Amino acid sequence: MMAAMQPMLHQQRRQELWMMRWMAQIHTDIRETQVTIHRGFQDLVAAMAAQPHRPGASAEGEVPGPPAAPPPPP
Repeated sequence: MMAAMQPMLHQQRRQELWMMRWMAQIHTDIRETQVTIHRGFQDLVAAMAAQPHRPGASAEGEVPGPPAAPPPPP
């Protein structure tokens, strides 16, 4: 009986090992993607910080139309 089960047990073990390797690869891919996104975000923040700031300027550039009313006094 035990000898008859050996091939099935070996196959099951091979499948478990394959699944573990596959999950490890998926985990690595996800981690690399997270690192890439994080670096891209850091680069974007650094590029935005390097831009000169103009008080009262719009991030979209010049806005057509009349100037906005001044803010109310505090």
